[in-house]
Amino acid sequence: MPTNNAPAPYNDPIAGGMTLYVKAGPDGESVGDCPFAHYVRMVLEEKNLEYTVRPCASDDDKPAWLLDYYEGAIPALRHRQECYTESDVIARYLDFFFQDIPLGGSKTGMTEAGEATAGFFPSVAKYLKHSNDGDAADDELKNNLVASLTKLETRLGEAEGEFLVGNGEKL
Repeated sequence: MPTNNAPAPYNDPIAGGMTLYVKAGPDGESVGDCPFAHYVRMVLEEKNLEYTVRPCASDDDKPAWLLDYYEGAIPALRHRQECYTESDVIARYLDFFFQDIPLGGSKTGMTEAGEATAGFFPSVAKYLKHSNDGDAADDELKNNLVASLTKLETRLGEAEGEFLVGNGEKL
């Protein structure tokens, strides 16, 4: 059983031998609705890399090493002896080692996009989950949402292209 604890000789990764473990759909066999897994699949496809998809409906479907060393986190990309479990980490790994089709944006652009989206999803979720009942929280949640949307709109106006980081050819 491969582990990340045992030292191994370092070799540059080569294409092939990739398995992507993802959340299974309702039937337990098809790919599920996890946006993070779909993001990783888009990166793999854009880079024209061969990979196998393994939908996992429960921990019973996951390999023991994934449960033991990564708490069963998915999406998980297994590439030869390596495994990565965060979608952003997986995308950066793929972009770093498979540069034929570079997808990474500039660090400045990524930082600015991160700052523009910080707090956006929580503000949307809190506003949508709150019952509008005329209390002080109504205005506070709405103002937080408007502030997040304004910050995002400002970033989109400053970006080089129609996306947060460029013209859509980057991660």
